[in-house]
Amino acid sequence: MGDIRWKPDYIFEVSWEVCNKVGGIHTVLATKARLLEEQWGNRLIMIGPDLPAGITGNPEFTEDKNLFPTWKKHMQKTGMRVRTGRWNIAGNPLVILVDFTPFFQQKNEIFTHFWTKYRLDSLSGQWDYIEPAMFGYAAGKIIEGFYYCHLNATDHIIAQFHEWMTGTGILYLEENIPQIATVFTTHATVCGRAIAGSGMPFYTGFESFNAEQSARDFHIISKHSLEKIAAHTADCFTCVSSFTAKECEKFLGKYPDFITPNGFDADIVPGPLLYNTRRAKARSILLNVATALFGQQQPEDTLLVIKSGRYEYRNKGINTFIDAISLVNKSKEIKRNILAFIFVPANHTGPRKILQDNLLLQTPPVSRTGEILTHNLLGADTDPILNHIRQQQLDNAPANHVKIIYAPVYLNGADGIFNLSYYDTLIGFDLAIFPSYYEPWGYTPLESAAFHIPAVSTNISGFGSAVSKLPGVNGKGIFIIERNDNNEREAAAGIAGIISNYAAHTASSVAAAREDAAHIAEQFLWDHLLIYYYRAYDLALQKSTQREQLFCNKPQASPAEVTAQAMPESTPVWREINVQPVLPTPLQPLQDISRNLWWSWNPEARALYAYAGNNEWDRCKQNPRLLLKTISPGNLLRLEKDTAFLGMQQTISDAYQKYMQPSDKQLPLIAYFCMEYGLHTDLKFYAGGLGVLAGDYIKAASDNGLNMVAAGLLYKRGYFKQKISPAGGQLAIPDITETENLPVFPAQNNQGEAVSIELAFPGRIIHAAVWKVDVGRITLYLLDTDLAANNEDDRLISAQLYSSDPEMRLKQEILLGIGGVKMLNALGIQPDLYHINEGHAAFTVLERIRSIMQQCHLSFDEAMEIVKCTTQFTTHTAVAAAKDVFDEILLRTYLSYLAKDFNIDWNILMKLGSAEEEHSSGGFSMLHFAANLSQEINAVSKQHRGISCNILNPLWKHFKPDELHITSITNGIHLPTWMAPAWQPYYKDIMADKTYQIPDNTIWNIRKKLKRDMWQGIINRQPTAPALYEIIKKNDFLGEDITRDTLVIGFARRFASYKRAWLLFTDIKRLAAIVNNTQYPVLIILAGKAHPNDADGIALLKKVITASQMPALNGRILFLEDYDMELAALLTQGVDVWLNTPEHNMEASGTSGMKAVCNGVLHCSPKEGWWAEANRENAGWTLEISSHPEQDAYRDQCDAAVVYDLLEKEIIPLFFERNTEGLPEKWINMIRKGLSGITPQFDMNRAINEYNRSYGQLYNRSKLLLAADCKNTRDLVAWKKRVRSTWQEIHVMTIEEPQGSYHLQSPGETFRARINLSIGTLHADEIGLEVVFYTKEQPDNYITVQELTVEAVDHNRITYSCQIQLPFSGAAVYGFRIFPRHPLLPNRQDFPLMTWI
Repeated sequence: MGDIRWKPDYIFEVSWEVCNKVGGIHTVLATKARLLEEQWGNRLIMIGPDLPAGITGNPEFTEDKNLFPTWKKHMQKTGMRVRTGRWNIAGNPLVILVDFTPFFQQKNEIFTHFWTKYRLDSLSGQWDYIEPAMFGYAAGKIIEGFYYCHLNATDHIIAQFHEWMTGTGILYLEENIPQIATVFTTHATVCGRAIAGSGMPFYTGFESFNAEQSARDFHIISKHSLEKIAAHTADCFTCVSSFTAKECEKFLGKYPDFITPNGFDADIVPGPLLYNTRRAKARSILLNVATALFGQQQPEDTLLVIKSGRYEYRNKGINTFIDAISLVNKSKEIKRNILAFIFVPANHTGPRKILQDNLLLQTPPVSRTGEILTHNLLGADTDPILNHIRQQQLDNAPANHVKIIYAPVYLNGADGIFNLSYYDTLIGFDLAIFPSYYEPWGYTPLESAAFHIPAVSTNISGFGSAVSKLPGVNGKGIFIIERNDNNEREAAAGIAGIISNYAAHTASSVAAAREDAAHIAEQFLWDHLLIYYYRAYDLALQKSTQREQLFCNKPQASPAEVTAQAMPESTPVWREINVQPVLPTPLQPLQDISRNLWWSWNPEARALYAYAGNNEWDRCKQNPRLLLKTISPGNLLRLEKDTAFLGMQQTISDAYQKYMQPSDKQLPLIAYFCMEYGLHTDLKFYAGGLGVLAGDYIKAASDNGLNMVAAGLLYKRGYFKQKISPAGGQLAIPDITETENLPVFPAQNNQGEAVSIELAFPGRIIHAAVWKVDVGRITLYLLDTDLAANNEDDRLISAQLYSSDPEMRLKQEILLGIGGVKMLNALGIQPDLYHINEGHAAFTVLERIRSIMQQCHLSFDEAMEIVKCTTQFTTHTAVAAAKDVFDEILLRTYLSYLAKDFNIDWNILMKLGSAEEEHSSGGFSMLHFAANLSQEINAVSKQHRGISCNILNPLWKHFKPDELHITSITNGIHLPTWMAPAWQPYYKDIMADKTYQIPDNTIWNIRKKLKRDMWQGIINRQPTAPALYEIIKKNDFLGEDITRDTLVIGFARRFASYKRAWLLFTDIKRLAAIVNNTQYPVLIILAGKAHPNDADGIALLKKVITASQMPALNGRILFLEDYDMELAALLTQGVDVWLNTPEHNMEASGTSGMKAVCNGVLHCSPKEGWWAEANRENAGWTLEISSHPEQDAYRDQCDAAVVYDLLEKEIIPLFFERNTEGLPEKWINMIRKGLSGITPQFDMNRAINEYNRSYGQLYNRSKLLLAADCKNTRDLVAWKKRVRSTWQEIHVMTIEEPQGSYHLQSPGETFRARINLSIGTLHADEIGLEVVFYTKEQPDNYITVQELTVEAVDHNRITYSCQIQLPFSGAAVYGFRIFPRHPLLPNRQDFPLMTWI
């Protein structure tokens, strides 16, 4: 280094391939790291991307959290996520892995700045440009942070950046840290690689290529722009070979300052004794794999030939290698067994099971022909390597002396077949072939030579060219073949000759060739070649010192701490201990039953605990778990001696045990996923109607013996506890859940171990504990991220329902969907079907697809078919705000790895969440995603089906909304939960339409009791609300008159604008007249919450509360705070009328009214949601409101007038009308009709039966698609692919139809048409043709759809005809449409190809 003036004090080396094996750059970095580390030690810092590596982590990286604590603290303040540690290679250099995904949100600003300053053209860059560009930028920020924390103005600092992917880091440092000397190394130009791989004549056309035009032609403008600007901006620009230098001059407009050839570390090659041992082991494994694959014993003297490297089919000469092997196979002179291996990584789903099984056999299996693959290759039918092998008829038949094996894996020691590293595999080969067409350097022949393996390289590779210039090369250790644009055949023949000749070598000539190869490799050791890097560093530092005036005043920094300095001062660590009371043995059933929520809907069980608790039951908020923790010893002693109690306990325990007996039916296992569950008021896992519906559903599923598990999240802060300020404003207070007092327990696997899962998030692993809640026979499993292993932000993922932050919402839905499926797998639960209750849980399909691809070795399309046929999706809302739509940038941040796992383009994944033909930037809709991936879709009422069909129609644009395969299953309620105990003795009469048997006075006495209970419950709930108490006292609501002489109207629901809580207050004067009528006293009770981030809802709530307190209303309108399940039960049981006033088509279903009706409360609502089906004459009231969508004051005034009129003229007079016995006879008759005519129809058991039919359809089809190793699935996907590719072959030859523009026909007259089609290569039974009619007055739905019949088939010509008696009159429009058909298609939308003619 005598000619080197400047030596770095610090080196930062930045590459996409640090701890991330992609190609040769990884080898460059990994093989020279030991020598650099020996010189610079901990002052050599390598920076790489922190890419998702699954929950097992990155095997190349060992994290050390104690490194650089000061700097890490600084980076955390900037919001950057970094991990520090060591690279698991020789030398174990320091590594910083950076999560660059947070910069996705800033990419536009970053690229705009770089355009302004450097003219970097990022406009057309896609994600394969954006991601590495953001990594380079993040690396620059990393170096900047380290510089300010630990480096000084006197330090000589090098930052070396490899390839265009890191170029933005150079630009960032050049602008912000002038002291740092930058080196940019390109290993192959972007344009050069693209042109060479395209099939264009690269070498003969080299001089004619225009870089900018080529960048446009190959859609690499942004990559080329970044590479070129980085080369011109860096202090020193280098490349790896003279070939690349010419490319740089041509395409980048700059000849490199230095050529830095790649080298090798001799220490990687084992010494002689270990070498022979490893070689023998490798050969044994390779031969055993071949024996197991072919079913033919492989001779010990088999010549083993290897071709390895990155998957660049033409550039790496893979095609030429296969051609050469084919020529050798055809040669009749070859007598020796030759076995060729191709190790080129490609997407696969793991080792082939048959090969793994065969490897365990003591003797070779049955001989097989055509076996080539060691692993399950994704996209095998279109894989160029596999197809070329087959085209060359390399079928590995027993008679062939030459055989070929394709292993599409990284040899990392754990591939499931070879289980060796690349070098430990390479060592077993005899000959290595690398006939690259385009190879800036070419590491693989150098590696082979270093391991004493003769190798073939080419004259146009960097390494081959360098070898040819060495003195004394005899052509034995490294064979250089000529490659150009036109000599593929000659090159293949030359390689075939080399293989044939080498196969005939004597042992001594083989040994000589092996020694020659090793000798050549010694000329390329890093010990000799690092000098070129040092010269590059020197030049860069010289330029840096010329900028000294820009950084000479940098403040002094403290030295970098490789480990944390001092242990922090010890502080007390307190741990919680919970001493559980032990019940006496005779009372143990109390404990057992309390662990299952079955008690919550069993009135006898609740009565048992009330008796046991004496006066403590209500104080414990009717929570048996809390009761049993606090019950006094004296009380326990009393119960042990209470024979009546023990008898009641035994009866209830027997009922519980009988209930819990598993069904003997063989039913499919259903996994039910929902974001929230309303099971009991103390379990704060719900926000509103969706959660309560889900809770009711799994309770009813348990009652009906469904084979089901449920999954959700454990929200320790619940939704929120509502407090109302004196000014009427809503205060949202965290509603903390204390699991120790609830029937919530850690979940365990079959081994009795606590279960937890891990999820790969950007830059970290998320840990989640699993809890369980037993809901009768069904277990609800809940995920909880509030663990010490997670950072503070991630601990909050499962803290609270429905965050308004999109990123937190996305994390919650990833946890629920992907994490939920992982959770079930960890528990050993394998569902047959999945039910997604609302789009929040749609990410379940992603983990299921990934798992199915791996386990069943299916392609993405095939796995998607399985997922679709096993998924039920229920959509619940018609409100836009409730449909989650995620920005693509945010989605890419968390889920970018899926495209690679699925072996698909990212845009294909995004398209699944879009209604557009092509992926656009409109965001990713969870509603569209769930609909696209579900065979069965249902709305939650008949009216809601129409709404949902219109919303989802853009997914299937060729269909009218009404013909979509979307069903309606109207919601129901779990009657044992919501029907008051006073009504339950009459349950059978109600369900059998025999309420006429219940006397009037009995009905009325129940109603009066429930009203008294409601008031007492309200007082008990709100003891700290004296104002409320005064109002109740003032109006004498606690007196007997409240149950007899006051009409109580209830309005309680979520405060959203479309629910129109304000409607009652539209005319205050008229409302005051209604509530202040002393002859007909009326009280109105309001309750509900607005989402904490719904400004409109909060304003509406405040407006309502303020209005309710107006003096004119005289306290006759009450707002009760903190609406929850307990208050909902009190109100739906205790009021007289349940009022609902939503806007038209905005109520999906609604269930609060169902709860009211089943308790003898009369319902008053527009025909919206469930009431559109439920309304009966004299069983409630229907509000005839405006159906116009415009939201304006006039419409609300009109609708309010309807409400006031109905109250004044019908509802209030009817309530106060009494017979001679003092009973409201007509009112009671309406109660009867509501109970018997409405309640049975909206019992959740009815909904369960309807869902069961849908589950059955899914299960039956799934069995067809899963049978015989998914043969039908594979066939169906292949059929869809074939039909899609040939669909455009269909042509209309002739059409015979009624003539004229306006076809005048009479009702009942026959419409005739005949159409002749040419269908190309399709078959007649694969297409259908139908005619559709719609009237101009009703364009949204067809009035007639009829398929044409096949009249004649003549080869690929089909004649269709129809004769239809028209069932309508008036003007109509008709058209013909062609569609595909297949017996395995579940519905037309499953494969929505269509051609209109």
